[in-house]
Amino acid sequence: MLGTQKQVESLAARIERAYSLRRPSWHGGCSSPRVWETAAQALLQMHRDDPTLPVDPELFVAAQSFQGSTADPWTELTSEKSARRYRRRVRLIIRGLRDELRSEVRLAERRVRRGEAIESVLMTEGSALSPLGCFIAAQRAGRGDLVERYRNEAEAQHRSCPLYQQASLRLLSPDSSRAKLGRNEGPPSSARLTAHRV
Repeated sequence: MLGTQKQVESLAARIERAYSLRRPSWHGGCSSPRVWETAAQALLQMHRDDPTLPVDPELFVAAQSFQGSTADPWTELTSEKSARRYRRRVRLIIRGLRDELRSEVRLAERRVRRGEAIESVLMTEGSALSPLGCFIAAQRAGRGDLVERYRNEAEAQHRSCPLYQQASLRLLSPDSSRAKLGRNEGPPSSARLTAHRV
């Protein structure tokens, strides 16, 4: 069995709760309780096969396309289609977060090219830059002092949505091989940040 029994049971309970919210017409007596553990094990298997997929029961349920009035958690949560929908949703979220961060970093770098000091750009009150955007812009500019200034806030932003880790991978400069952001409470564990251009 994938994961400990306690972990599977915890994930199963969260999946059942999320499903009940999405499918208020569903009645517990209409399906075997095993469906939730089966869905939980499937989610763990997806993460094992692809560690970039988070073990996020609520997102997993939200990613599903529930059609018709008849609730059938076996079909809607444990099929290969369910896994594909989850992968697709995660990829879309990562892409959206990456676009968001890319826009922030481009804005900051454009202002620096126009002659503004990077400290002023990053520390402007009411700036459109998120802490993670500031962290990335500082890292790309080679400003280790500013990187450390924004590290804690950037880690907090990452913890609020661990998919920011994957979204930021392509935005860091070549010397980012030693940089790490945060430690997730659960999988995926923080990846080593690698270098790509915006």
